[in-house]
Amino acid sequence: KNVSLVPRGVNTNKFMQQEKCDELLLKHNIKKNEKIIITVANLVPVKNIDFLLKTYEKICIEKNNTRLFIIGDKENQYGKELEKKAKLSKFSDRISFTGKVQNISDYHSIADIFVLPSKKEGCPVSLLEAMSSGLPIAASKVPGVKDVLEPFPENMFPSNNMEKLKDLIIKLLDDKSNGIKLRNHVIGNYGIDKEVSNHESIYKQCLNL
Repeated sequence: KNVSLVPRGVNTNKFMQQEKCDELLLKHNIKKNEKIIITVANLVPVKNIDFLLKTYEKICIEKNNTRLFIIGDKENQYGKELEKKAKLSKFSDRISFTGKVQNISDYHSIADIFVLPSKKEGCPVSLLEAMSSGLPIAASKVPGVKDVLEPFPENMFPSNNMEKLKDLIIKLLDDKSNGIKLRNHVIGNYGIDKEVSNHESIYKQCLNL
């Protein structure tokens, strides 16, 4: 009875649907017909980005108009190894490692889908931010992610099932309605104001106010 769970919250006014960022479209030479897949994660093994790279190769065989952007700190051994693997891929010209960036919402604006292939999570803020931005989601069915996406089982794939992830990404690349439902879910349950209010309530209970 003395335990309270306060889910993480995100700024739904900052992370929202917006016009595509022209600066990024020009910087990365993104063509109008290209579909953009993004993931946001510091590059450590638990984030399972090597699995995403292998899955992406399968996607490229079926869809030749996709690009993959891997966004997050890459200045470690795992990150450097991933970049080397990507350069050896026959689809290397479609894979971009941006490193750590401050303008995540701008990358959301040019994306068609957000992918979270993690082996495990706590309460994944990058997932909530992408949902708040109205992006379709493909995420591994692991603790933490399941808590957030419980009402949307169709957006999860069995962990490390490459075929399921490939099929889910291809399906969602053309389904914008999915992103609208996900944003509404974040607004109703994971807004930053709700997180602050829940914390205030707990402190008041502790102080008997």
